[in-house]
Amino acid sequence: MTNKTPYLPFFVYGSLLPGQANAALWGDALVAQQTAVLAHGRLYSLGDYPVLIENGGGPVKGMVMTARPDAYADLLARLDALEAYNPDAPEQSEYLRVIREARLGDGAVSPAWVYIGQASFTPHLPLVPDGDWLAYVAGR
Repeated sequence: MTNKTPYLPFFVYGSLLPGQANAALWGDALVAQQTAVLAHGRLYSLGDYPVLIENGGGPVKGMVMTARPDAYADLLARLDALEAYNPDAPEQSEYLRVIREARLGDGAVSPAWVYIGQASFTPHLPLVPDGDWLAYVAGR
């Protein structure tokens, strides 16, 4: 973790959610997980996982995951690799890691890292209704 990378929780909305394909990447690094909503976005299905696009839209449902400080640098590197995000060349990355505010289930607002895709990914992808990946995969 570089000095310019703030220690923040992660807002996740797809394969990193509990019970999903990449949930094992968290390992034992988590100290908290809370339901949360990101106010403005759309989820599109890429088959086994979604992509979040910030093009208006409605709320996106997910969770805010908080990691142990001593596990943070390793976890951040694993998540960046999963999302094909290169912090040294973000413009060449498939996804961007950005800071957004997530509204937690108790109404509090938390800044969090979020991996977002580019709108060019989505022209022919199916929209995930209600921004809820877990409901979408349960209904397939």
